[in-house]
Amino acid sequence: MSNYVLRVNENMILGKSLMDFLKSLSKTSDYVEVMPQKEEYPYNPEFVSEIVKSRKGKGVTIKREDLWT
Repeated sequence: MSNYVLRVNENMILGKSLMDFLKSLSKTSDYVEVMPQKEEYPYNPEFVSEIVKSRKGKGVTIKREDLWT
């Protein structure tokens, strides 16, 4: 058995038709199995906003002697 990943825009008529066809095919036979995947974003928006905010700020100078105390 082979696995394929399709990115289908279900908001378009052709995409919705394709998904309806695949879902009906998966109900009637064992040839196709539709497994929806949740699209995950590769970053955390809060973390990105903190990085952007830190770039705008000024740095702090610390002496080496005070670093471990």
